[in-house]
Amino acid sequence: MEERFDREKLIQKIAALAFADPTDAVRLAFLPEGSDIAGLDVSMVTDVKVGDKGGTQVKLVDRLELIRLLVELVGTPDREQERALEFFRALNGAGNPTGDGDEA
Repeated sequence: MEERFDREKLIQKIAALAFADPTDAVRLAFLPEGSDIAGLDVSMVTDVKVGDKGGTQVKLVDRLELIRLLVELVGTPDREQERALEFFRALNGAGNPTGDGDEA
């Protein structure tokens, strides 16, 4: 099944990961091997390693990188709009003999 994401849905999913509660991921690290993880929110978990001596290492998503991505995604429309305005200002100035963009 192909699920399509619009911009707003992607932003919501990234934000949910960036600001998720890591409590269940920490619980995962302390569960005995082979335990049922049903009901745990492990969406933040990217990797789980069990060491030779029984220690567990749980790696989580990079929150800082997700927040940077959110800033970029949320800020993009304003930057595109500013670029469009600059383009139209330049276009308007190209038809003006003074080149200052003001019509006389």
